[in-house]
Amino acid sequence: MRNAKSCNVVHRLHSLQLGEKHRNLFTRIPARLQFPVETVVDNQNRLLGCILLGFTAEGHHLLSYTSTHGYRVQIWRFLWGQQAELLAEIDLFGGQRAFDKPISCWSSCKT
Repeated sequence: MRNAKSCNVVHRLHSLQLGEKHRNLFTRIPARLQFPVETVVDNQNRLLGCILLGFTAEGHHLLSYTSTHGYRVQIWRFLWGQQAELLAEIDLFGGQRAFDKPISCWSSCKT
């Protein structure tokens, strides 16, 4: 039987900070948080063709990007157990692909 202390996530995080290695921080995903990907993907399967960046702080929106027609950031509505809905796409780099810009443009950028 496992020691209750070794199963505590807070204890595992503290151990990681001290340099101890654990095989996994979490041992399993709770069943209530598991669902098939097919239930989330939009009808047109656009979500499958983009790179997921993560969720917003409130957890109801998903951020992704795509580079099929220039680089675009996408904002999706995400509600548990429902299909994702694309709310907005925002062009990056003035609608051009980043590597299509001359190097001189990059060097003039101020950080």
